[in-house]
Amino acid sequence: MSILLPVNPPYAGMLVDGLKTIEWRRKPLPEGTAYIYETKKKGGSGLIIGEVYIGDNIEFPCVSDIPLRYLDKGIIDSPDMRDYIPFGTVYGNEVHLPIRYTIPLPLNRFRLPCNWKYDCCTCKLWNPDKYEAFCKRAEPLTRPPQSWCYCEDLKEETVTEEGSKSK
Repeated sequence: MSILLPVNPPYAGMLVDGLKTIEWRRKPLPEGTAYIYETKKKGGSGLIIGEVYIGDNIEFPCVSDIPLRYLDKGIIDSPDMRDYIPFGTVYGNEVHLPIRYTIPLPLNRFRLPCNWKYDCCTCKLWNPDKYEAFCKRAEPLTRPPQSWCYCEDLKEETVTEEGSKSK
């Protein structure tokens, strides 16, 4: 299962271009594919501009405990980090395998996980021969999440047929 991760510009572009190799968050991100949604803040596109793979999380008790080499990888200086996370634990989520899409994708191309997935036997759409975690009941995304959310994996063949993914 993948996640949809909203990121403000210019950091979203730096992630999918491979310039930013650590994503800072207040809570750790799950390991796996993350689709990067460039927020509309500061003139961003409001579209999914690419994807990255989220690897290990590095936990720091507070901003002042983060070594300079990690701040450099996360392309943020200490004062900006203190504005973003003024107190408490900071998580540096390692970012690998960046891909920028040649044609950005709208939010409605993605669906949330089915909320019936643990009780499929009671769902009218359930087919025991062909179970899918993202059934027809799952709603397409209409607005980005506050922090992040789980979403369906984008089908490779769908993306390459439309020519919207490049490496």
